[in-house]
Amino acid sequence: MESVGCPYFLIRSSWIFSTFGHNFVKKMWDWSFQDRTLTIVDDQVGCPTFAGDVIKAARHMIVSHFDNPQPSFYGTFHLCGQGETTWYEFARFILEEISKERRTSMIINPSSSRDYQASTSGVANRPPYAALNCHKIKETFGVSSKDWKISVREVIKQLSQNGPDKP
Repeated sequence: MESVGCPYFLIRSSWIFSTFGHNFVKKMWDWSFQDRTLTIVDDQVGCPTFAGDVIKAARHMIVSHFDNPQPSFYGTFHLCGQGETTWYEFARFILEEISKERRTSMIINPSSSRDYQASTSGVANRPPYAALNCHKIKETFGVSSKDWKISVREVIKQLSQNGPDKP
């Protein structure tokens, strides 16, 4: 897009979750109904992101563009939940929140990426550090997302009350 000279904006995000679709929080919710032991990598860092925050940011960016277009509004912007974590700590936090809503016998064990890949076929290599710098979107549009822990609590509460895929 940039090489063609077309104005655009692109939102890059990571570890997106919500009550809808296929995502890690919903998988953890579904797995928590089973007697299950999970092995989760503990050496990959990222920032979980609530899908609702991405939607709000995109809407704000579109409205800002139509209200008062600026050259600084174009380009690639990063948006992710506030706070970094590992997949293992993310899973532990999700399980803690699920346990506040109902009983579960699910167990989570940490693993290095190397050990996990050795025991699982077909797993793609992931970068060890995938946190995004969201400074540009905040400076340009005044947009930021919530702490990922707050959003996970809200999603687990909603899943507990309404079940998956219901608003």
